[in-house]
Amino acid sequence: MKRNIIFGLMFGAALLCTTGLQAQNAESYESLMRSGNTKFSDKDYISAKTYYEMALKRKPNDAEAKKKLDQTLVKIQEDSERQEVFYAHLDAGDALNAQNKYAEALAEYEKALAIFPGDKYVGAQAETIRAILKERQDKQDAYDTAIAQGNTLLEEENFDAAIMQFETAKEIFPNDNLPKERIAEAKRLHALYNEKVARFNTLTEEANNLALRKNFDGAIQKLNQALELFPDNVQAQQKLQELQGSKDINDRYNAIIAEADRMYESKSYRDAKAQYQNALAVVAGDAYATDMIARLDPLIAQQDAEEAARIAAEQEAARLAAEAEAARLAAEAEAARIAAEEAARKAAEEEAARLAAEEAARIAAEQEAARLAAEEAARLERERIESLRPQYNTFVKEGDKQYAAKAFDKAVENYIKADELNIGETYPAEMIARINKIIEDNKLYELNKDAFTMTANTPRRFTFNPVDVASRRSNYIILKARNLTPGKSFPMIVSFGSESGKNGGFVLAINESEEEKTYIFRIGGQYKWFSENNTWIELVSEHDDVEVSLVMISRSN
Repeated sequence: MKRNIIFGLMFGAALLCTTGLQAQNAESYESLMRSGNTKFSDKDYISAKTYYEMALKRKPNDAEAKKKLDQTLVKIQEDSERQEVFYAHLDAGDALNAQNKYAEALAEYEKALAIFPGDKYVGAQAETIRAILKERQDKQDAYDTAIAQGNTLLEEENFDAAIMQFETAKEIFPNDNLPKERIAEAKRLHALYNEKVARFNTLTEEANNLALRKNFDGAIQKLNQALELFPDNVQAQQKLQELQGSKDINDRYNAIIAEADRMYESKSYRDAKAQYQNALAVVAGDAYATDMIARLDPLIAQQDAEEAARIAAEQEAARLAAEAEAARLAAEAEAARIAAEEAARKAAEEEAARLAAEEAARIAAEQEAARLAAEEAARLERERIESLRPQYNTFVKEGDKQYAAKAFDKAVENYIKADELNIGETYPAEMIARINKIIEDNKLYELNKDAFTMTANTPRRFTFNPVDVASRRSNYIILKARNLTPGKSFPMIVSFGSESGKNGGFVLAINESEEEKTYIFRIGGQYKWFSENNTWIELVSEHDDVEVSLVMISRSN
């Protein structure tokens, strides 16, 4: 179920308005623009906005006045957002400070000071935390330096110097177990290092002995084990390269000889001779390969003679086979002609049967397609709902979170987004109704009895007694309004103040629909609403008329 509810999420900055602008209606365009510029420079954006609007009445559609007015509206919106962010960082800083989370608390206070640098409370809290953190950091830095230097020396296997650094760290934090553990580790590694040296020497000696017996695999294995202990040992690396070269030559020779011997046994004499010649290229003058080549030459000559006789016999057999094949093919051709005539007759009969079967299959296929289309439509709807389910759950979860935090404007915004996904769930609509009831049950002031029309740029003020300060941070302003110029969206300025003048406000964007919309704004987030005894609210619809049926001040439960 869709709900025509729009929430004002822009928070207006608290602004002071101390000048009586109504008395200046008779001023000239130039004077009004100068006054507006002065107020803009003083960051009194609400007053500046009024001057620029009055200047536009002197010179409608003036480009400069319009530009200045647009810039002022942007500043009004930015100030409201700054107020909200300032309070969020202040509250977070206080909470973290209470938990002794000083670094996180300082970060929040500094973010708050970036918004309001002159705030004395936040400044004092930040300075106190900086002093605590500096004292801690100085001691921690010396400790960290000693540990880091000790670790570096330990990696360089300078064990005695590493132990001295860890002893220094232990003196800084006597109760910390890390320096004690690192001292014990350094001593353990020193003993292991001595064991590695002895093991390395044993392995290299074993490798040398194996190489002398031409056991290259074993020698290489021993050297690799030694290099695992000391990977950067140059002598071991060089010896490994020498052994690898000798092993490669030996492996290539043995592989070639094995292949040559296999070919010899299978009587592939010519190929075997080529392999024995390859073996001589690897090991020049090898006696075994030379002897085998001499043995193969007469055998190759005998094979060549036998091969020539075989080829002549095969050629005669092929001639006789070709003559027989020609006679067979002629007989098969005649039989094939007769069979083709019979096949043509049967094909005509089968074609008629095929066409009848195809018509029946077509009708069945159309019926099946209709059934599948219905099933596909149902499947697509299920897939749409399932694809939207994570998004729906996210909106509901965020809405529940904001509802629990009593941030009803943000909660309802998420419930509406969940409801608009239209996946058949009633929970979002139920929660919106519950929030509307809470706001209605907790209303403080209903400032109008009947609906009224606001003429464009004509203020309408409502007075009330100051709200109890204990509930101001949870206050909401609720407006119900209908656009009398459908198709156009325009701003409505909502200001508040007391007898001393204007204290703040915010800007609502009136929806372009002609249907009545409900606007909820958490006014309690503005500092001046909380800190001042405000007694009036003023509405100004800019550029177009609007019908207002409700102006209410409420609070969360």
